[in-house]
Amino acid sequence: APSRAGHVFRGWALSSSASDPSYYPGGSISVTSQTTLYAVWRVITYTITYRPGTDGSGTVATDTKTYNVPLTLKGAIFSRTGYTQTGWAASDGGAQAYALSASYTANASITLYPVWTATKSTVSTTNGTLGTAQTITITRYNTSFTHTLTFKYGNATGTIATSVGASYSWTPPTSLADQF
Repeated sequence: APSRAGHVFRGWALSSSASDPSYYPGGSISVTSQTTLYAVWRVITYTITYRPGTDGSGTVATDTKTYNVPLTLKGAIFSRTGYTQTGWAASDGGAQAYALSASYTANASITLYPVWTATKSTVSTTNGTLGTAQTITITRYNTSFTHTLTFKYGNATGTIATSVGASYSWTPPTSLADQF
């Protein structure tokens, strides 16, 4: 049988444009006059499988990649509370191997999993007075998140607290008035 990179030999046909063979490998043909046979090929395709992984939700999806034809990977198709899908990994929980909607050029099947980036939490407080306790409220996008609170006021900087959950009471020092 002949060979051709990225293709599977299917058999022989009497026309160069045939998509289905008339004669198959191992078969026979009776020839009574000059006959030209043409190889019939099937291009190899690869399956790209997208899985949500342990922490994600959504439906498994697939794409078909054709030999030597780049495939545009899917964008964000899965969800996870408190996170945004930002890429594709070759293993569940693995490092990013491909960006969303990247071009996949390998001639190989692959299973891809979402790469997650935590959504930013929001921090708020009410207007207050230096030297008076303030409550800092944090809207966490995941209840397991903890935060390090810092401040920058003029040229003064510092850490307020570490491992903070949903709120923290802090009294801004009166020495910050020197920064006006």
